[in-house]
Amino acid sequence: MMVVFLVGCATMDTRWQQANSKNTVEAYEAFLQRYPDSHYVLNAKEKIESLHWNKAIASNTIQGFERYMKLHSDGRYVGEAKERIESLSVQEREAAEQKAFDRARKLNSYASYTTFLSRYPDGRFTRQAQSALKDFARVIIDFPSSLKSRSSYYNISGPVWVYKIQFREVNGVGVKIDRKSMTIGDGGPRYWTDSSSTIHDSETQKNVVLNIPPNGSASYTSWVNSPNHELTGKTMHLQYDGIDDNGHPVHVEVRFRLVE
Repeated sequence: MMVVFLVGCATMDTRWQQANSKNTVEAYEAFLQRYPDSHYVLNAKEKIESLHWNKAIASNTIQGFERYMKLHSDGRYVGEAKERIESLSVQEREAAEQKAFDRARKLNSYASYTTFLSRYPDGRFTRQAQSALKDFARVIIDFPSSLKSRSSYYNISGPVWVYKIQFREVNGVGVKIDRKSMTIGDGGPRYWTDSSSTIHDSETQKNVVLNIPPNGSASYTSWVNSPNHELTGKTMHLQYDGIDDNGHPVHVEVRFRLVE
């Protein structure tokens, strides 16, 4: 029995040396599975934890450190893992904010800066974005979601929709609107000078040219009709383009449903 015991110990020691030589999680776990009551158990578990920690350090990612903590909730490096996760989270947020601000500057529009500020209201670039916004005109259109037709208008047959578009500038920068396009339903854009036999836009105003003063307003009135009722129930989409007093492009849109 003594001989068997000594042979068993020798075999266990040999396998421990082999596991040490391989120095992998798989080797140590195989040893623990074979010798769960060995006096090497604590040492094996420590080596497994060290290997997991080294892997987390090498990856240097939030996911890597979270995996370590999941495997070793009471491990020796849990405190440091939490600190590294927090540091990496800050770095990721700062990188994302920098990328978003670079995009806002590249687009260089009122919308791009307001989008940035909505995501990072108290970020490193908040003041810069707020300052940039002051140079852009902001134009608002007030209009209902649906427009009812008139029964008669200049003796035109079929339903006629008369619409008055009111523009308001609310950021203290003047703007000139000098282009318009129109889409009705699923059709393509119809520019102001275009017309067809069934869809007529006002021919009395070939182009939209409006000068809107800072914090002021301007409007125009026009109409559209469809003698055979083709447009009833469809959505009209008007798009306006211009330039503000600081040379920035301005784009404004409005949609409304045509109802009889």
